[in-house]
Amino acid sequence: MLLRLVVGPSGLRSRFPAEVAEFYDDLVTGARVVAADFPFAAWSEPGDAPPHLDQVDVADLRRVAARRAVSDGTTPLGTGSAFTDPVLAAVWDRGPEHVVGRGAPPVVTGVARLGAYDHFLHHTGEPVVYSPADFAPVVRDNRAPGGVVLSAPRLIAELHHLSAVIGPDAGVNALVAAARTATAAGAALVAEYA
Repeated sequence: MLLRLVVGPSGLRSRFPAEVAEFYDDLVTGARVVAADFPFAAWSEPGDAPPHLDQVDVADLRRVAARRAVSDGTTPLGTGSAFTDPVLAAVWDRGPEHVVGRGAPPVVTGVARLGAYDHFLHHTGEPVVYSPADFAPVVRDNRAPGGVVLSAPRLIAELHHLSAVIGPDAGVNALVAAARTATAAGAALVAEYA
């Protein structure tokens, strides 16, 4: 379960074919359009964001985080993959604990809890975009890429919480580095399965 992490897709045009860079730019634009309806999540994408490209295997991290989100984390990982893991599947089916959806005013449900790992766990097969804005509820809107707009600063906080439980992890470090690059630049982080 390799997750490709992209910040500043316009600056990566020399590393991608033009249509791939446009694809990433379109994902960011789509997420920004949705985020504009939720002012706490909105941002203006800088044209000069420092490019960042990485890939990280998140399969076991997601499985561990799912167990921590629903219990004390003692349920063993067992065999199989993230796509056949019953605990992870149950967390994905349940959805984020703290979400905001469309409405006038927007409807917020649940409460913020770092240990729910809402911004880390709740995207499955489609590319998603992390806003550089700091907000707790997951924005759920079918118009957004992957049906959600997530928060890069919140992802950092959740991953710090997870690493305090599991110890140092190269995957956590790669995710945090990408999210920090995005947040510092005021730019989106695109995450998609490679």
